[in-house]
Amino acid sequence: MPEAGSTLEERYRLIRELGSGGMGTVWAAEDERLGRTVAVKQLHTPSDDGRRRFLREAQLGASLRHPNLVTVYDIVTREEDVLLIMEYVEGHSLSELMRERRLHPDEALRILEAAAAALDHAHAADVVHRDVKPGNLLVGRDGKTRLADLGIATAAEITRITRTGSLLGTPAYMAPEQLEGEQASPATDVYALATVAFEALSGARAWTGRTPLEVMQNVRSAPTPDVREARPELPEAAAEVLRRGMARDPSERPASAGELVRELAAAFPLPEPAARRAGAGRARSASGVPRRAGGARRALPLAALLLVAAGLVAIALGAFSGDDGERRAQAPTATATAEATETAAPGESPSDTPEETPPPPPAAEPGSSPTSAVRGFYERAASDDFAGAWELAGPGMRAAFGNDEQRLGRDLASLESIEFLRLDVVERGSGRATLAVETVARHTDRTDRCSGTLAATRSGDGVWQVEPAGLSCEAS
Repeated sequence: MPEAGSTLEERYRLIRELGSGGMGTVWAAEDERLGRTVAVKQLHTPSDDGRRRFLREAQLGASLRHPNLVTVYDIVTREEDVLLIMEYVEGHSLSELMRERRLHPDEALRILEAAAAALDHAHAADVVHRDVKPGNLLVGRDGKTRLADLGIATAAEITRITRTGSLLGTPAYMAPEQLEGEQASPATDVYALATVAFEALSGARAWTGRTPLEVMQNVRSAPTPDVREARPELPEAAAEVLRRGMARDPSERPASAGELVRELAAAFPLPEPAARRAGAGRARSASGVPRRAGGARRALPLAALLLVAAGLVAIALGAFSGDDGERRAQAPTATATAEATETAAPGESPSDTPEETPPPPPAAEPGSSPTSAVRGFYERAASDDFAGAWELAGPGMRAAFGNDEQRLGRDLASLESIEFLRLDVVERGSGRATLAVETVARHTDRTDRCSGTLAATRSGDGVWQVEPAGLSCEAS
């Protein structure tokens, strides 16, 4: 077995072991050729034929590209094993998050939406994951959730890449037909995602037992559990969706992973945006559960960060400064007063000579620059023009909302106003810019103070769009 500090393929210097299981060992490593951190998964195969079959299946999974899938950079076959060189996700797995605390339904649904989007993309390409579980859902520090090990479970089963006596997959998340050795299908992954949703929403596993064999027996024959037994305040509608998601008959489950999560999200209705803006107090679901997790200073999940930074009601147009096109937000009243004073005749007040005061410069077209993209995105969201905001959202931003425009509207509806203390381009290339941001955002139920960065990327037609980067927020 390799050790930390050793180098594989004269390129990947192992930093530390991230974990191990029935299918192999995962290391954080430094790609010394490209100067980046990667994850290296070492999988042992029993024979040349096994390696070839594994390679075919693994290549199929690696060929898929989606914002919510862990990217596979390379596959290296060796005499004794196979190395998967993958995207390194700095953050925590869902299983780690659930060990630390009980998730708020909003946070759980955001993670599940991302997983569902990844699974639906894989299923459209006839790839079944077969090992959907909390440990394979990675929540990065950027707030984005990525599904890991796509295609690996299928390849491992084909080549029997498991430790002696071990079971491929975790019984608590495996569908009954999978335990019976039947052909896996997209419905198998839907079942697994339903068990993950059960745990993410309640903090308790759907299926338990003293031994793996007892867990398997319960999956096969015990009544489907009710999530409200673990968390009584959850809506009955959510419990019903999960019961269907874990139906023993695959044909009775929701038709897709996305449909499962959309039905779950519908079980936690939000008030209409106008009603929330007019009324006071925290937005709540039908069960009375607050729709936003509380907390002091923390790195918020991406969609929560967007709630913090949504809308530019109190932002004035800044002037470009320097050669890099940086723009600073200024107080609107100060800007207007300065412009009027400069154009007034000596001895006259600005109000005495309105006809001589030139009109303010026109606002930049949203998307014509990085700052106008950020400003336009949030201005439109603040005015409930969520379709317009969606147009200025880049692929990563859309993925953070489960690629669902309506979800964006629901998540950004509570904002009343926001003040940008800073909006500067701090780094810019030909097609990407990083912006430093400081905001004070006022919602119906709180005030958030945030600082950090957002990104903007230029699309193929030249329009700049907003992308996630990183913000840290304090709620009061």
